[in-house]
Amino acid sequence: MARKNAIDRGQSAQRLLDDPLLQESFDAIEKDVINALASLTLTGSAETEAQALELTRALQANRRLRSKLWNFVGHGKLEARSGDLAGSKKRK
Repeated sequence: MARKNAIDRGQSAQRLLDDPLLQESFDAIEKDVINALASLTLTGSAETEAQALELTRALQANRRLRSKLWNFVGHGKLEARSGDLAGSKKRK
């Protein structure tokens, strides 16, 4: 059952990653955050440091989400291949 769940999650993640709107959203968030970081004047104040930290965390979260989806895809594909190999060995 765990194998099927991993395969299903991988396929769902692949559908999400294939969705142009989601890709556009990931890219737009990254661009917006990087632009905000680039335009931030670092004065050394606690306020600007907090803003930089918040923006950095937003960028990291965006990247982690995309990476997590790719991990689900990869794990699902591995489980599918593992199942295919186990099935072919039983047939022999």
